[in-house]
Amino acid sequence: MKTALSPRKKPKQERSRIKFDKILSHAKKMLVEEGVDYFTTDALAKATGMSIGSIYQYFPNKQAIFSELINEWRESVESKLLVILDEIQVSSIESIPMRNQVLWQMIDRFYSELITTPEQLKLHAELIKASEWSIQLKELEHKHNQFISEFFIRMMTDLGTTLDNNDLIDLANYMYEAQNSIESSCKQDFPAYKRRMEWHKKASYALLTDGCFSSTIE
Repeated sequence: MKTALSPRKKPKQERSRIKFDKILSHAKKMLVEEGVDYFTTDALAKATGMSIGSIYQYFPNKQAIFSELINEWRESVESKLLVILDEIQVSSIESIPMRNQVLWQMIDRFYSELITTPEQLKLHAELIKASEWSIQLKELEHKHNQFISEFFIRMMTDLGTTLDNNDLIDLANYMYEAQNSIESSCKQDFPAYKRRMEWHKKASYALLTDGCFSSTIE
């Protein structure tokens, strides 16, 4: 039997929206400060000053809260990636140095804009951990992974890659898993995360410019 993951009650009035947002705001704070292993609806009710019954009016269980936060994260990240694709022009590329410059701009923005604060780092690491708790939550993370892969494939295709679709999917998954690994290992140390992500950006750039494109510009 599947666990209910959708909010019981989507707020329509401002008063309900305030309560709904308050629940999610305190849930984020608890995940950042205490982690998903210590997250309970009892503690959430206490933090919000609301009753358990009031929490359950909006969310049937804590998995539904995690689902809402994962979807919120997905929407934020995915909208940023679409902006990157729209803003960086590839149609005017006339040389390999110019192509490599555009590739670096995309890589730099892709990794730099995803996580910009220690709180975001810890929250995302905890949400990834929470996604392992149920098949449905894992499906949400899988959908996000698919979107990242599609973004990567479109980016590489626009830049004229010579790799086929299967190789691009494998490469996208490898880069995404490496990023998640850095997040998980550095979730308590934001400066270390920033340093390692700078190396990851450089390694990604070196990898993608080595044999992923033609040696000439058509």
